[in-house]
Amino acid sequence: MDNNKSQENDSYSENEDMIQPKPHRNEMLQSFEAIKRGFEMEENVPDSIFSSLIKCENFYENLTSRNAKLLHHPRIYKYIHKMHHEWTSPIAITAIYCHPVEHLLSNLMPALLGPLILGSHMFTSWIWFSLALLSTLNSHCGFHFPFFPSPEAHDFHHLK
Repeated sequence: MDNNKSQENDSYSENEDMIQPKPHRNEMLQSFEAIKRGFEMEENVPDSIFSSLIKCENFYENLTSRNAKLLHHPRIYKYIHKMHHEWTSPIAITAIYCHPVEHLLSNLMPALLGPLILGSHMFTSWIWFSLALLSTLNSHCGFHFPFFPSPEAHDFHHLK
């Protein structure tokens, strides 16, 4: 009988029978670099938030204006951007009414590129996406709200 037990021990290790401990929460977060970066706090949070928002705004304005010029090119306009201009008196929900290619180039890419390139903190990214969305909705709403830029120029643009 002892002989049988020794043969069993050769093919069966005691470690296989033990339950492996679950990884600690911090170990799991470290394996996902993008998620981990979002939970780290920087020393000068107010300064870094403000400077990140300014940089994101620069990316956004540059890409939005370049993409708008590209989409208004006569060879591209009738295939892609004309759909967005079907609304001559825009309302906020029509800000995202567009061709899928335009949605990627003009709506998503300018807003996402800044935080991705800068590696912005998750909280900063939330603030930035909220501001970018408010700006887009404001420019298509048809109303001039106090302390917001006037959407009149954009409304006139849609009348053409």
